[in-house]
This record gives sequence, C-alpha cells and structure tokens, in this order.
Amino acid sequence: MKKNVVILLFLILCVCGCENNSQYTDFKHYNLKNYDITNRYSYVDDDNHKHEYIITDITPENNEERISGLFYKVTDDDYILLDEINSCNSSEAYKNKNQNYFYGDKLYVNRCSGGVVLEYTLSGSKTSKIDLLSKLDSKLMLTSIKNVDDDYIYYNGSASISSSDEVVKCSRNSYKCQ
Repeated sequence: MKKNVVILLFLILCVCGCENNSQYTDFKHYNLKNYDITNRYSYVDDDNHKHEYIITDITPENNEERISGLFYKVTDDDYILLDEINSCNSSEAYKNKNQNYFYGDKLYVNRCSGGVVLEYTLSGSKTSKIDLLSKLDSKLMLTSIKNVDDDYIYYNGSASISSSDEVVKCSRNSYKCQ
C-alpha cells in the first residue's frame, strides 16, 4: 500500500512538472549571463506573482540593423524571447528609458526616430503587442518617450528631423494626441 502511494505521488509530481515547462516549448530560450542586462523591470501582479522582464541587444554578428530582445524570466538562468524589436542603427536603444518605458503591466517602445512605436501588455508568455503608429493620431514624428502616467503617454515629437521637439500628449485609452 505504501509503495502504491509513493508511486502515485511520484507520477503526480512528474505530470505537474512537465505541464509547467511545456507552456514555454514554443519559445526560444536564452541564458542571459553573457548579455548586458542593465534594463531589467519587475512588477507584482494582482495575484501577488512577481514578473521580471529584460530588454537587451541580441543583434547577430555582422548585422547592419540592431535588434533588441524582450525577454521574460522563467527561472534563474532561463529566459524566453517574447519579441525582437528593430532598433535601426542604435546600439544603445535597449538601455534608454526614453526608448523603452515600463509602466505597470505595460511597456512602451519608441525606436528609429518614431518609425517603431509599440505598446506591450506584459503578461508573461502571453504578452501582447500593439503597433501604435497605426493608432496614434499625431501629425508629428514621435521621436522619444518623455513620460507615462495613468492616462497619457507623453512623447517628444517633431515635424522633421531638423526641427525642434515639442511634447505630444496621447491618451492611453483612445490614442488621441494633443
């Protein structure tokens, strides 16, 4: 009888352990020990679970465009790649707060002088992305992120590369800009 209970407990542990790891099988896994992880963000959700995200440069050797990776921490040495973000030629884009702005369960990304403007809803392996260029109604190039609050995203914007920046205030709900 004791032997059967031990075997049953072992099988339950095996099944539960395999199920938990299988949710990440469709992702590329990275050990980020040899990467620059200066841009790390953590938050605790409503269920009191801590989530950790990292943005770092993952550009392949001899690549002309720079690529940043958005990662989610699965275990201490295991991160899954959630998305690749084109950074044009900026090798430091992954480090800058005005190009990667975390706010609560959101990440706002602005790259390539406003050519890449994204909003991520951070939800572990179920993180989703919206291309904000198609939603925001700003007439200016949104060159960087100045600030984010509960209601608005504040961008630095300009009419052209050579003109000076002005602040553009865009609603986080309706995406209308002022």
